[in-house]
Amino acid sequence: MDWIPLFHKPKEKKKIVDLIVSIGDTLPKSKIEAPGLLVGNSGISIFYAYLYLLTKKYSYKKISKELIGKALMEISKSELSGSFAEGICGICWSYKYQIDNKLIKANYEDTISEEINEYLAKHASFNFKNGHYDFLYGGLGSALFLLNFKNVNFINSSLQEYVLTLKEISTKDSNGIAWIDKAIINYKSYNLGLSHGIPSIIFVLCKAIENNINTNDSCTLLNKSIKWLLDKQKYSDFPSCFPEEFINKTTKGSSGLRWCYGDLGIASVLYHAGKITGNNKWIDEAIRIMLHASKRKDLEPHQVLDACFCHGSVGIAHIFNRFYQVTKIEEFKIAAKYWYLQTLSFSKIDQENMGFKTSRLDEFGKKYTTYEYGILQGSAGIGLALISAISAIEPKWDKCLLLS
Repeated sequence: MDWIPLFHKPKEKKKIVDLIVSIGDTLPKSKIEAPGLLVGNSGISIFYAYLYLLTKKYSYKKISKELIGKALMEISKSELSGSFAEGICGICWSYKYQIDNKLIKANYEDTISEEINEYLAKHASFNFKNGHYDFLYGGLGSALFLLNFKNVNFINSSLQEYVLTLKEISTKDSNGIAWIDKAIINYKSYNLGLSHGIPSIIFVLCKAIENNINTNDSCTLLNKSIKWLLDKQKYSDFPSCFPEEFINKTTKGSSGLRWCYGDLGIASVLYHAGKITGNNKWIDEAIRIMLHASKRKDLEPHQVLDACFCHGSVGIAHIFNRFYQVTKIEEFKIAAKYWYLQTLSFSKIDQENMGFKTSRLDEFGKKYTTYEYGILQGSAGIGLALISAISAIEPKWDKCLLLS
């Protein structure tokens, strides 16, 4: 697809480019050791690859190659988990993504070996069978990565097994089917967040259908889970269309405006499901939800406390931007630009701590500040999203956040 830059005015564009470059020039000083995709070096490597595409400055390409190489080295010498967010799965995803998109050359041919794929297949299987489907830390992340290798016999059979396991562990009622993640401390509730909940299952089912994995069962699960999800709109007591969690016809938590929970992630997977299956009703519903969300522009009531991708302004901006690019609906362009400009007002690099301030709430609801550097909650994610605001470079990297 042709990606259209949102910002054209020279002063506005220069301000954003200067911020992106300042991220690129500041991050190396932070000496980050975490290798993970969404929290560490294998994800930051993707940011530098795109920064090179934007600026054509070779030093950024060199940093990108060094960071992914450093992350790959950690697979053999560290006791990493198999998770998508922080572990082996995410590191391998970053490496394969960059190879497939010609961002780097394959200098580490043996790194994603059959042994690693077998480990990740077992990681997914173990987690699914124990009811731990969580995208960031459970079985779904590994399943998503393994879809890259669906023509390998043992991986193909493993992927078919995961669909059957999802069928077995699902909860059925008159409105469809859903899943409770039994690894969560309070596992009696249904999680409606894209980061940890049912929308991420829906996304991976779409990918299974797209790749002809157990198509009949995948389609049945997709249809019934979307039916269940859409029914939950009537239980929302908030400005949003959907609550965050659902249990016994009651809701838990305010559904803020953000990537990780709430309407934006749900609309994104509904749109994706509609495109994959040709179901225009799901596409129309996704657009309706996004149009409703485009009117929500207050910060504090919608829990927008900082610039990060996960729960901050740049993630909101990016999702509206992606919807604008595929629909050309003007309201989405206006909303995207609004949230990008909010990001600029939030984004002030702290030179001493070499990163962006990320605001969070403690268990008592008190706001505190920390520093983050990765894709999900830090500088790299902010930089990547801003590149897609001012350039014609399509942000295919957002596949790792279930947005394409």
